[in-house]
Amino acid sequence: MRAAGKIICYSTAIIYLIISSTNVLAEPETFLSAKFTDSLSKEPIADILRSPEIAAFVKVGTSIGSPVPFGNIPEGATGSPVLGLLAGGSVVFPIAKKWSIQTEIQFCHYGARFTTPLNNQSYIDKVAITTPDGGVVIFDVETTFTGTATGRFSNSYIQLPVSVVYSLSAKWNLLGGVYMGWLTSTSSYANGVGQVGIRPEVVNRDMYFDSNISGIDYGLSLGVQYEITPALVLDARGTLGLTSVFDEKFKTITYSVRNTFLQLSIQYAIL
Repeated sequence: MRAAGKIICYSTAIIYLIISSTNVLAEPETFLSAKFTDSLSKEPIADILRSPEIAAFVKVGTSIGSPVPFGNIPEGATGSPVLGLLAGGSVVFPIAKKWSIQTEIQFCHYGARFTTPLNNQSYIDKVAITTPDGGVVIFDVETTFTGTATGRFSNSYIQLPVSVVYSLSAKWNLLGGVYMGWLTSTSSYANGVGQVGIRPEVVNRDMYFDSNISGIDYGLSLGVQYEITPALVLDARGTLGLTSVFDEKFKTITYSVRNTFLQLSIQYAIL
């Protein structure tokens, strides 16, 4: 979690320094004069935040995509996306003539259905043993599962994206950055039909992933914005997770499965 936070902080700081350096080289006298004037200013922070150049938006939209396997992907695995709610707000801070920083907080739901073959997949089976006094004791047995699993991902997050926005024209903007997300709820599961270990009989097993979904998700984003009016903006961006949706301790899935989604929203200016 600390590593993910450092990625966002360092990335934002580096981007700001690069843009600032570009301005110094392009217009050194103007840039330095402005910085010197700013240093002498005693303007309160409240007045700065009321600057007409700073904009705040609320937004609502949808997310579509799927957690995508990376690495040893089972042959024959398929999936289909499920639309999810996206809602939140953002503040845009201009930092140069065509550049700005956009910080956001948003709720998003990521969902998908999947079917995947399993071949000698690590599996914890529940074995019930009846004791002499008539009681029942359940043991966890490490074994394997071979068959087909069908299920769904249903994960909700609170995300904090930080993006650099470049104005391409009066209507179009390009943005890219990083995000960090915290899992707020999950209802992810699979139903497996196949053989457990070396037993010949075909069984039906429910495999619930809830306790094995990682609580942290972070990654990259890239997209475009179209300004219908100064107060109404369409936003489309793709996001790619840099960490698996499964916890590192979950050994049943041996490859990384990363959130890969398209976010579509409409933003309305409130400031």
